[in-house]
Amino acid sequence: EIASADELEKHIIPVRIDASPYNRKVLFRIADLNYIEYYTNPEKGMNDLINSIQVYLEEWVAKERRKQDEDNRLKEQDDTILRKHREDKLRECHENIKKLEQQREEFLNIEEELLTDFNYLMAISLMAYGKEEDSKTYFEQVCKTQNDYVGYSLYFLGIINYRQEKYKKAFDYFNQSEKTLYNVNYRQSAIYYCAICAMQEYYFSNDLSWLNEGIKKAEEAVVAAHTENQKISSIKMLSERYIEKKDFDKCEQLLLPYSRIGNPLGKMALFQLSIMYEKRGEIQKAADSWQLY
Repeated sequence: EIASADELEKHIIPVRIDASPYNRKVLFRIADLNYIEYYTNPEKGMNDLINSIQVYLEEWVAKERRKQDEDNRLKEQDDTILRKHREDKLRECHENIKKLEQQREEFLNIEEELLTDFNYLMAISLMAYGKEEDSKTYFEQVCKTQNDYVGYSLYFLGIINYRQEKYKKAFDYFNQSEKTLYNVNYRQSAIYYCAICAMQEYYFSNDLSWLNEGIKKAEEAVVAAHTENQKISSIKMLSERYIEKKDFDKCEQLLLPYSRIGNPLGKMALFQLSIMYEKRGEIQKAADSWQLY
């Protein structure tokens, strides 16, 4: 300040008059002031001094504001970078957790599939060795899964209960297996056994609803039959149900088309026709059918 004042021929020289500390908030450049004619115009000189201090303070406030704004900008930028980094890390963690969950699910599916295979093979083995009651537990475990063996397990549970003369329970198992089996032979067999179980329940209970259910399942078994043996057994069973219900017209309509075929199916149809005609009281037709047989 002194050097500037001297060079610019200023007449104001800063002087420290006491030992008090400097107040950094009111520093200002004296060199910017023109000669203050304090003695000739004290009011103007004082106003110039005050204005100089105010200009400096305004500049200082503006500078501090710019510094604060820059600090805020940098902090906000840092916060943005930090937030993005945190979000990226969270996203990465989420993806990793998702992958781990998928791997865990795949492992559990493999484990469940292996366990189901074991249960099914164990059940089949026990059944083959005549331990049908023990095999039921393993078949039931398979039925709790979504495995392809479910339909077969239901079918064999039906077979076991059928052999144990638990016909209603067997009917339920066969009925469920028929809806889940993809193998046409097993499916047709399940429908066929449904009809048999329904008739057994009818014989025990005299409940006509079981007779009607047996006829319905026998009709489905005829439709589902695709081998000659399946057709012979299914048509024979259905004709017996019609005869039992005295529905002779339906029985005749069922058997006549097959009676003209010279094969085991045709011979079975002639045999059943002779029985049906006899039950209906048409003895001559029964005799003719028997003679053709």
